Amino acid sequence: DVKVTLSGDLAVGATNATHMTTLGSGAAVGSKGNSSNVGIGVGVALSIDNDTTQATIADGARITKAGAVGVTAASYENVDKTTGDSDFAKSVAAGADTLGVGAEAYAGAASTKVSVAGALAVEYSTATTEASIGDGVIIGSGASRVGAVNVATDNTSSFSSLASSKASQGKVGVGASIAVDYSAN
Repeated sequence: DVKVTLSGDLAVGATNATHMTTLGSGAAVGSKGNSSNVGIGVGVALSIDNDTTQATIADGARITKAGAVGVTAASYENVDKTTGDSDFAKSVAAGADTLGVGAEAYAGAASTKVSVAGALAVEYSTATTEASIGDGVIIGSGASRVGAVNVATDNTSSFSSLASSKASQGKVGVGASIAVDYSAN
């Protein structure tokens, strides 16, 4: 059993800040003067976040005396937790290798006859943010009172994906790009 007796406030909190970015690129071209008949380029970028941010007062705990009682959990994905700004809203430095997105994929192909390029960028999140008071918790009793009780969560996320492909030269050029953002937060 957990027993808490305080003269001040009781604060139980958890914070998680996750910043994800991936880059996948693929290119196929013949060497100078020695082009191939078929060029195939594939780029794949996959960002996966499956985390849990949890703040809780344990089952059966007794808070016999305290000021205010607060249980808070906050989760930030690709967001500045101080300003609330998206990582992707910021400008990217000139000459940077990426555009500043969560999942970024590029593919290119060139050949004398057939060129095929495909790019896939996926950003996937199933993050959970939870604040709770467990079962059987006693908060204050009789002459021992507590202040206000607050239970709150905040889940702030920003997602961005980019896929780009280019197939050139030769007789047939096929390029396909798919970008997917999925969030079940």
